[in-house]
Amino acid sequence: MRKIKIFNDSYSACYHLADALKSLNKKESNIAISGGSSPLLLFNIMKDNFMPSDFSNLNFFWVDERFVEKESEESNYGNFSRILIDNNIIKPNQVFPMHKWGSSNQVIKNINQEIKMNVKFINNLPSFDLIILGLGDDGHTASLFPDNLIALNSNEIIIKTKHPKSKQQRLTLTKNVINNSSEIIMLCVGKNKAQIVKDVLINKNKSLPASYIQNENEYVWYLDEDAASLLN
Repeated sequence: MRKIKIFNDSYSACYHLADALKSLNKKESNIAISGGSSPLLLFNIMKDNFMPSDFSNLNFFWVDERFVEKESEESNYGNFSRILIDNNIIKPNQVFPMHKWGSSNQVIKNINQEIKMNVKFINNLPSFDLIILGLGDDGHTASLFPDNLIALNSNEIIIKTKHPKSKQQRLTLTKNVINNSSEIIMLCVGKNKAQIVKDVLINKNKSLPASYIQNENEYVWYLDEDAASLLN
């Protein structure tokens, strides 16, 4: 079931998302998070406004990752680590990154094993308690891009993709895994996202990977007023 929540601004949207994570902390829960600029705001809000005990029962996995070393500023895990682990908000043993430390096949094999050991399976696929997604200007989500819609049909847990412009290699959870989660939150803020939000939510443009994300349990869009400005 899809819901839309509209907040005054990006800070408010990210603060409420941090609070949603705190609500999941009542029991051990498995979260998969995305990269990009909006999560950086989320991480800083978690650091500045919450306590380590607010997230101590959460395990953090990644929806997708740029295949770079963790020291890189482009590393989703690296940014998470520098903000939350280095400041003692999240403990290292709560985190299951997919950064570049060997070949992409080695990393995929390792993450597959960690997911199988820690995440419950439903319908022969892992089912995360929450997956947090972002929406690109081109309609991509996770690292599932419009130029490779065939990748949406994969039955794997994690696949390799490439950014269509930079050709940078990515690792990503597949659409089927994302849709198999207990809850999905799509975080999308900023005026530059207004048209693509409309294309997905109103126009249901099937050339956009984000249009294929669905969930029978709980699927909530967290938008600020700018991102939601063309929905009326």
